[in-house]
Amino acid sequence: MSEKNGKLPTDELLPALIADFQLENSLIVQATPGAGKTTRIPVALINVTKKTILVLEPRRLAARLSAERVAHEIGEQCGETIGYHVRYDKCESARTRVKYITEGIFSRLILEDPELKDISCVIIDEFHERHVHTDIALMLVNLLQKSIRPDLKLIIMSATLDTFGLQNYLPNAKVHSSLGRTFPIEIEHLEANLLHKKLPNLIYDAIESLLNNPKYSGDILVFLSGAYEIQKTHENIKNLANKYNAIIFQLKADLSPVEQQKVFRTSEKRKIILSTNVAETSVTIEGVTGVIDCGLAKIAGHASWSGLPTLDTLPISQSSCIQRSGRAGRTQAGIAKRLYTSFDFQMRPTFQKPEIQRVDLTQTLLEMKIIEKKLKLKNTNTHFSFPWFDAPPQNILHSCSALLQFLNAFDENNNITKIGIEIAQYPLHPRLGRILYEAHSKNIFSQAIVIVSLINEGSILKRGIQAPDVGESDLYFQFNLIKNYVLKNEYSLFEKSIIETQSLKRVETHIRHLCQQNKIKFTDCFKPVSIDDLSYIILMGYPDRVCQIRKQNKVNLSGKKELNLCLGGGAFLSQSSVVQDSEFLIAIDAEESTQALSQANSTQIRICHGINPEILIAAPAYFIQESEDYIWDENAQRVRSSKKTLYGKLTLEEIPIRQHTNKHEEILLKELASAWPKPFEDDNALRYLTKRIGLAKLADLTIYTPNFSDEDFKLLLCHICENKKSFDEILDKDLEDYLDELLPYETKKLLNEFFPSHIVIGKGRKVKINYEEDKPPWVASRLQDFFGTLQTPRICKESIPLVVHLLAPNMQAVQVTTDLAGFWARGYLEIKKELSRKYPRHSWPDDPKTAEPPEYVMRRKRK
Repeated sequence: MSEKNGKLPTDELLPALIADFQLENSLIVQATPGAGKTTRIPVALINVTKKTILVLEPRRLAARLSAERVAHEIGEQCGETIGYHVRYDKCESARTRVKYITEGIFSRLILEDPELKDISCVIIDEFHERHVHTDIALMLVNLLQKSIRPDLKLIIMSATLDTFGLQNYLPNAKVHSSLGRTFPIEIEHLEANLLHKKLPNLIYDAIESLLNNPKYSGDILVFLSGAYEIQKTHENIKNLANKYNAIIFQLKADLSPVEQQKVFRTSEKRKIILSTNVAETSVTIEGVTGVIDCGLAKIAGHASWSGLPTLDTLPISQSSCIQRSGRAGRTQAGIAKRLYTSFDFQMRPTFQKPEIQRVDLTQTLLEMKIIEKKLKLKNTNTHFSFPWFDAPPQNILHSCSALLQFLNAFDENNNITKIGIEIAQYPLHPRLGRILYEAHSKNIFSQAIVIVSLINEGSILKRGIQAPDVGESDLYFQFNLIKNYVLKNEYSLFEKSIIETQSLKRVETHIRHLCQQNKIKFTDCFKPVSIDDLSYIILMGYPDRVCQIRKQNKVNLSGKKELNLCLGGGAFLSQSSVVQDSEFLIAIDAEESTQALSQANSTQIRICHGINPEILIAAPAYFIQESEDYIWDENAQRVRSSKKTLYGKLTLEEIPIRQHTNKHEEILLKELASAWPKPFEDDNALRYLTKRIGLAKLADLTIYTPNFSDEDFKLLLCHICENKKSFDEILDKDLEDYLDELLPYETKKLLNEFFPSHIVIGKGRKVKINYEEDKPPWVASRLQDFFGTLQTPRICKESIPLVVHLLAPNMQAVQVTTDLAGFWARGYLEIKKELSRKYPRHSWPDDPKTAEPPEYVMRRKRK
């Protein structure tokens, strides 16, 4: 092996590092950018270990370029001693001793071989980026070292490293540091008076400034937040590149290897390299003396309330800012223009929050359960037996575990099921694995590959367009677009106007990859498939994402349809979705806004699949419930009831309950108690009865009856509500009738005998006896009705005189007395004089004691 390149700072560490490597099982290496740790350390260990060395990189680009650089340095072709394995691509052979792989590939590798039998050393590079797979790799290797692989070596490497936390986790690890070779870098921050300018304009001005700066005449590296921003910037600065005879390159993960290599070749023209954050940690780009940093990146997150993964454009940490600026001084002095203020930089966190604390861990948890099972680790009945380096938040662990239970991948005790083992075989999110698992039963596995590829890679439609059609499913609509392209190998004008070519190619690549893995013929993926079969398999992967169009009395201001989510909460249906006419749909992809006024307004469902509610019955039992709903209709003054079939919190079917139930009475009783004495005009009948009972007790009568005005009031209400649903039904009887039905026969007999409700006077006229609180019993009738009645009427065996109200023809009392005989003798003649003048047509005899009262004519009650 002959070294082609000159000495690098890390070379000075190698003797001590190799010596410690042979004695210790864990090492920590901290070396500044450009020191050569990624390329020099792995190859230096080949002669002191017999098995393969794995080097874990956070990105595909870094893994492939590092392998190619090291192979070149030792005078070999890549794939011989040095190889790589990344998504969709690998270059290795039986001779390969050092293999650069992405962290995700490592997760799949350890699923196949949890003991890492053929691996002697795992090197985790760029640890400071703290991807989920980084933390998982550290945890798993550490676990293997402490159990079945004490001979397994671990090296942690990074330019900016929190060694304190790592040394606590790996207390026996030796730390090696290299300051590396540094060149001075001039840092320029944005002036506050330029904050009003839009970012594209700031980027344009910064590039032009560097192109005009004779002090730093090298290539320019521009850090942008994503592929879309790279494309837009490329278009925006074309004229600038032409003006200064420069050439523009793009550097992003989805470029072909040929295109990526062009970035690293020397060029006669000055290079302007537009890059995502992949350039923060990849192999040094020779010749860069100017860096322009927008200070932003696409950062993965996870909305635990909805289960929706997020990818938001957010400010990067201080350590990432330093990494980006450092790219200007790798090979010579340089300048870094930060398109954010110095104050902004100071306010940023030192390190980015680890992914394991903010992203969806569903796939990770499933894979770890497989490893736990294969390694026969003791299940602690919590989430895992594994020692976390940084533990994820409990809400993320619980929501991900709940999803795995929804998918039947975990049982209720978080143990992996047979279905879980099956779907873990696919290198996909468990939702997509469940879709493929179910597709076998419907004999549509090949077509399901297209569906999961669309979900995994994202929409092939251009962003921001209105729905190009109305259909049952965004996925089915795009399935047919891809099918047309594959079969015709060309677009129609319409398709060309809505399809994002790069996205289509990305999805096609993923389809071909899954076809190769599963030995499926590519063209079989586009065979006809029924929408109902698609609905079933998608439901199995997304049972918790079912939504229902909200019934609206008026259109909201945005004009977008509102949705109720099956687990609660709400969202909007984006107008870019073709699914505008389905009542029920499955939300596949969404955008979330942090500036929305409410949570319901913050989520817009972009990609969804309309579904027939009859198919929803096939969902896991957790989601399907039978429910009886009883509510009080204030307008109709009645209990409304229905039997509902629910999907989570959504109503699939509602049928009125015709038969009477206790629940009707329960609600009616509550409303009657609240509205009392309504629906009756008043509760005088109750007060009347209560007074009669009270008088009976004062008279020492033995009487057994409920105390309706106090503790037994509810008994009365229950009786009134029995077998009824409404106030109208209650009013079929008077309150007096309900009270009478509750009185025992003996009580009624005693009351009627001692404290009757009426007396009879004159020629058969019945006069009601009034029993009122704090008043003696009294009767009232026209004076003429009492003609011939010589003595005051009495009750309770003649022991209680009634107070008699003698009424004039206008029904106003002209005398109140308990001595009727005395009134006839002393008061009648005086009153007669006055009333006979006012009412001459009425009878005014001289002797009322012997006069005939008027005839009583009974009138029927009006119904």
